[in-house]
Amino acid sequence: MLNLEARDFSRVRLHKLIFTEDSGQEIADALFISRRVLQRHVAAIYEKTGTKSRVGLFRIYHKVRLEI
Repeated sequence: MLNLEARDFSRVRLHKLIFTEDSGQEIADALFISRRVLQRHVAAIYEKTGTKSRVGLFRIYHKVRLEI
């Protein structure tokens, strides 16, 4: 069975929410975190993927999905 901590669960939800048209504040509210914490998580995702925006992240996501 997969053992997810609360922090990991928020990251999974963040990955789904980042592709919506919701604002950063709306995403933070949905995850029950501050906007600043959300910004740090998103910045970490961008750094790990080498992207600079949601659009770049979305492109990588679809490229990986097509390769699977």
